[in-house]
Amino acid sequence: SCDVMSLEVRIDNDVAQHVYRNLGFQNGGKRKNYYGEGEDALVMWVNLK
Repeated sequence: SCDVMSLEVRIDNDVAQHVYRNLGFQNGGKRKNYYGEGEDALVMWVNLK
């Protein structure tokens, strides 16, 4: 079974981050240059249990 789900979202995409937080996701770190040079991603996760 799956206990935790994670995702990456653009660090400047405040609207998507707000939606994910409303669904219970929490910040889990940052992936530098995930979308290309200078385009970082925010890692978010939610506990499914």
